[in-house]
Amino acid sequence: IIPTRGSSGRVWGATRSYVVDAVESLATRSDYQELEFVVVFDDATPEPVLHALRRIAGDRLRLVPFHDDFNFSAKINAGATAATGDLFLVLNDDTELIDPASVGVMVAHLELDDVGMVGARLLFSDGTLQHGGHVYHHDIMHACLGWAGDSPGPWPMRPLAVERECSGVTAAACLVRRSVFEAVGGFTTELPLNYNDVDFSLKVRAGGHRIIWTPYASWYHFESRTRVSVLRPEEYAFINDRWHYEINNDPYYNPNLHPDRHDWLERPMRSGAPAVETRPNVLRRTLSKVQARR
Repeated sequence: IIPTRGSSGRVWGATRSYVVDAVESLATRSDYQELEFVVVFDDATPEPVLHALRRIAGDRLRLVPFHDDFNFSAKINAGATAATGDLFLVLNDDTELIDPASVGVMVAHLELDDVGMVGARLLFSDGTLQHGGHVYHHDIMHACLGWAGDSPGPWPMRPLAVERECSGVTAAACLVRRSVFEAVGGFTTELPLNYNDVDFSLKVRAGGHRIIWTPYASWYHFESRTRVSVLRPEEYAFINDRWHYEINNDPYYNPNLHPDRHDWLERPMRSGAPAVETRPNVLRRTLSKVQARR
């Protein structure tokens, strides 16, 4: 499922049509070819872009027109409605597949019934890391943002070298089971630009499912090249109101580590520091409230 407006831009010194290259990289490189390409496109999408997609994907292409103002969440939900598969690979249009085994690796994780969502390693165009899973440690962050793309991560944990559970993953490249997507109500349309994947991840976990990040699935992500990135205060207020405890207490990140960081940097222990509150059922209680509002 790929939302797009058919934008073009320059990467590595050449002009590219982002969604065309995103689809072509999967169609020509992926070892896993049981793929249906659901492209949710705005009215402004140039006809040559749609023609190129038809040429590349053929009868595996499903074009879904979207006539409203940009809303990433609504576009993903529209794509999910049109899709016929049991697994949804959600992708930004400004991505390019790196490892041919990526989709197969992610699909394999969803063979485990308790895994609801899988995220990938994403690299900026300069080869540095954009996404190593989410960290919710007094802020919403990408793990080890900006580290070398081939780095195993900080010693001794080496979090970029192993497949691991995490609190959330970016929707720029993630795989989710259809049944899980539908059970949590899809993406929240009140979050059209930002934090929609944070909210979705926490709904998935609240439903009792694990989320896995894997370094063995990888894409380039040219990071919001197709639109101007804008952080809206009202969207942060929404996510903070709904998931305040969760975005300040990541169960996969040691509370004794330095606050507001994403790279497992240690901080000195303070004498008499209060114990971190534990609320094992908070996710499920919050999801119940979310579902009640729908």
